[in-house]
Amino acid sequence: MPELRGGPAERVGPLFDVTRRFPRLGKAVVLSLVAAAGLTGCATSAETVGDSGGALTPVRTDPPPDLLARVRSAHDGGDYLNAAREADSLYFLWRDERGRSAYADSALWLEARSLADAGLPGPAAERLAEMLARELDGGMHADVIRFRAALLVDLAREPEAVRLLVANPDAVEREATWAVLRLATAGMSLDELAAVPGVADPRNPVEARVAAEYAGVLAAAGLPDEARRVARAVTVTDAETLDRDRAEAVLAGSIGPDPEPIRVGAVLPLTGRFAAVGRFLSNGMRIALERATTARDIELVIRDDESDPDRTVELILELEAEGVAAILGPIRSQTFAAAIDARIYPGLLLVSPTATEMTSIGPNAYTLWDRARRTADVAFEVGRWLATELRVDYLGALVTDSPTGRDALLAFRAGATREGAVLSGYAPYSPDSTTFAEPVGIVASYAPEAVFISTRDASAALQLGPQLSFYGLRRVVLVGGPSWAEPAVVRRLDPSFANYSLVGTFVDQFATDGAWTEFKRAYEIRHRASLRDNMLPALGHDAMMLVIEALPERGPARPGAVARAFAQLGSRQGASGELTVEPAASMVSRATLIRMILDRTLVDPDPVAVRTGLAESEAIESARARRRQTDAADAVSRAGRRSNGR
Repeated sequence: MPELRGGPAERVGPLFDVTRRFPRLGKAVVLSLVAAAGLTGCATSAETVGDSGGALTPVRTDPPPDLLARVRSAHDGGDYLNAAREADSLYFLWRDERGRSAYADSALWLEARSLADAGLPGPAAERLAEMLARELDGGMHADVIRFRAALLVDLAREPEAVRLLVANPDAVEREATWAVLRLATAGMSLDELAAVPGVADPRNPVEARVAAEYAGVLAAAGLPDEARRVARAVTVTDAETLDRDRAEAVLAGSIGPDPEPIRVGAVLPLTGRFAAVGRFLSNGMRIALERATTARDIELVIRDDESDPDRTVELILELEAEGVAAILGPIRSQTFAAAIDARIYPGLLLVSPTATEMTSIGPNAYTLWDRARRTADVAFEVGRWLATELRVDYLGALVTDSPTGRDALLAFRAGATREGAVLSGYAPYSPDSTTFAEPVGIVASYAPEAVFISTRDASAALQLGPQLSFYGLRRVVLVGGPSWAEPAVVRRLDPSFANYSLVGTFVDQFATDGAWTEFKRAYEIRHRASLRDNMLPALGHDAMMLVIEALPERGPARPGAVARAFAQLGSRQGASGELTVEPAASMVSRATLIRMILDRTLVDPDPVAVRTGLAESEAIESARARRRQTDAADAVSRAGRRSNGR
């Protein structure tokens, strides 16, 4: 394996930044792991790397030891990302060359170390996984396992870390690695522990550690017979003292079901500028609790941030210290981002019902109302529907002159062109304008068969709608985004203009049955007030509903396990639409519904009815045009008679 350089002081110095990346493991544990694994400097197994300063040089100009030394120098100087890039280049240069496999291993090792120090434990863990797929010598193989297990725990991927160590028990020979294993098992649910190989019949101290934790969780879940069976199996193995003590406690009946309820936290504004938003959201969350079918006792713990973003971090840390299973909120994008960064444990699940503009969220954090995705998802499905169901060939688009509008345009074009339609013309417009003659005229000049119209909100839809026909968009199918489906818009649009127009939305608020209708009824009965078309309580309800469904049916609700269960929920029907949890995107998306406006309500679209309505509108428009021509001719005739009379 790579050989260590320097004395103890030289080894510990560069590790300071590494220990800060592992707040859950503690400085002593990480120092033991990384120092033992040779993280402070590596060379090939045949040669010792000397110190080297200066900038990195092209990879093909120097012998391997010098190149590795330069990468190490970049790392020790704090240039972690550059060191990782150069190490990656060296690895790919040497990995297939005969006689240079050891150099390739050292380069990949340095890359993983640099990525970890740069605060990128995920990529670092993947590089270590790649190392494990190579033929390493025994010592280095064990070191890679230990370091990868530590990174996995830091990433709140405890089950992976435990399975890795259980499969390689010889690597668990140092106190630091035992600490990693104990921390990992303590973060797993009953079902996750049950899935670990050997847990029911342990045969070595590593399996006994997992089994001892499993026995305790079984007892806490109210399964004493199975708990005692597993505990007895632990006592006949060469278990560590702590694990044997835990097994004895289970056998003595000292561990049993926890009488305390599962606590779910929430950070909401109950006072201050945004108090109304917080009140609506909390009302929806409480209804979700009332309607939950789980037998678990769940308590919602709400902290008032007083509409002050500076209180967010304090409240998140307070709830985390109290051991909540997950946290709902905060409500604004900026404070949600601060909450994500504030977590001590990255496995603590955060779900914001209303954060709308998130560019980078991170693991185990989700938003239910991302503005860009909402707009783009609807635009894509509208384009696809027009091409496949209505079989329209030539399309137009009218979108806001904003990043969200551009995203909607690209998504609409992608959905339509994938099915063979053509986006023949489009134009941006400013929502702050009072007249839209120019952009509407531009789109109309391309003679599209259908036009997608994206608006910022309901008021913009009401302002823009009446001007579409006036400025030239006649005899076309008009398709609006979610704003056009709101009752305030549908009920106020002139039927002569709006009938047979289409809308893409997430929830049909005109439906007489379904999840939205049931939630609205429950809300109005409980609060004795009309919900109207207020979506905030539904968002609070759905955020809470999803968290409840991620809680374990029995046993302790450990935050990391709850977050992992949340990521695997898939699709659920919520009050605000058909919800799908998307871990890769850190969001909860909604399925798009296509509806048709007819007589100031929404109905299921019928392509035949849409075409019939379009033909009728053409006839009406032709009649209106003829009437305008007749009126104009009459006016000219009257003017002529008056002129002759004089």
